[in-house]
Amino acid sequence: MHGDSLKAYLVGIFVPDEETVIPWCKANNIAGEKLVDVIENPAVHKLIVEDANKSARAAGLKGFEIVKAATLVSQAFSVENDLLTPTFKLKRNVAKVFFKDSLEKMMVQVDAEEAKKKVTD
Repeated sequence: MHGDSLKAYLVGIFVPDEETVIPWCKANNIAGEKLVDVIENPAVHKLIVEDANKSARAAGLKGFEIVKAATLVSQAFSVENDLLTPTFKLKRNVAKVFFKDSLEKMMVQVDAEEAKKKVTD
């Protein structure tokens, strides 16, 4: 999850569990044998984000603590790709730089959706 102190929402980078996603895809006639094949599918994206937000609400998180946009990636965070420390803690600054383009894209997307809502309200 990533937040900007000037924004009232979060965005996230999700690494879905391949052993869960691929059987769901097969059951729902979505082609793909590997996670990398299905993470761009809108139905898969919607399922994962909705499930994460459902769990967040069940845990009692507030609206501003729930992700507004997410990017799905197939490569797990690891020590080898320098996103985790040797004690498996996220290297936040490294991750922020690594995912900079995705984070900025999501923030622009959410800002545009929020602006659109204000115009229609």
